[in-house]
Amino acid sequence: MQKSLYVFIVAFVFAVGFSSAHAYTVGSKTIKSVHVNSSGGIYFETNEAMVNPDSCLQGGFYHVARASNYEKEIFALLLAAKTTSTTVTFWLDGCEANYPKVTWARIES
Repeated sequence: MQKSLYVFIVAFVFAVGFSSAHAYTVGSKTIKSVHVNSSGGIYFETNEAMVNPDSCLQGGFYHVARASNYEKEIFALLLAAKTTSTTVTFWLDGCEANYPKVTWARIES
């Protein structure tokens, strides 16, 4: 019984670790520009150095996940941050359209 519990715990830890292996938090960035491409979605760049933990083929811009139910809200957040020069923290999770994919974002206070 104790051995099977140990195996379960080890398997769970590895599963959680591998499922979030590509997720990466990028903190306190200021928005340099925001671009909307009618066929490709929303892209933005920051004034600070680019972070590309998954070695996506395209650098320089981040891409807001198109499958997100909150794509428009993230776009509004980016515009607000750009307008007010407020820093943003966002989460990268893999690549989309060969750019680092942003799955959530928040404005810093």
